[in-house]
Amino acid sequence: TYGGVDALRKRVSETDLVADRCICNTRFSTTGESTLDNAQPVRAGHVSVSHNGNLLNFEYLRDKYSGTHMFTTGIDSEVLAVQLAKCDNFEEGARLCERESVGAFNFTAISDHTGEIAVYSDSTGFHPMHIGKKDNTLYAASEDFTLNSLQVYDNEEISPGTLAIFSDKCVKKIKIAEAKEEFCFF
Repeated sequence: TYGGVDALRKRVSETDLVADRCICNTRFSTTGESTLDNAQPVRAGHVSVSHNGNLLNFEYLRDKYSGTHMFTTGIDSEVLAVQLAKCDNFEEGARLCERESVGAFNFTAISDHTGEIAVYSDSTGFHPMHIGKKDNTLYAASEDFTLNSLQVYDNEEISPGTLAIFSDKCVKKIKIAEAKEEFCFF
């Protein structure tokens, strides 16, 4: 996990970086300060997470998990990473996030153990989450215009409460929770 566009650009230009999967985030921090230390993705154990939303019970969950995880950021995304890392798989982890987390928490996550990428649209449906495929490459983004700008026209919004798992060029969708009828006021 590297923070900052310039730092990432420098790191990529200095190495022969080769990867067949990745997650990234261009969102500013809404919990904690927008600093390099709080840049996403964040890591806990074998899981890295990028997240869009706000956990309203972030401080409670941080206190709950502080005995088993040394937090290195001041953002709520790290709590999601901890929840996912403590579970045996992303399905179990998404169910734990739904049970414990209050607020909006769409996320993408990657596991060092399985190589899988998880894409989750939380049950509130406050933020969209899209998945798509182009030339045998799988994509996920919070907005369809991002995928369209990459010419990934074969895309769909995943419904609230749905987990999509990317593995070996296929997508498995799992219903984790029923959509909640809640309203977001700005």
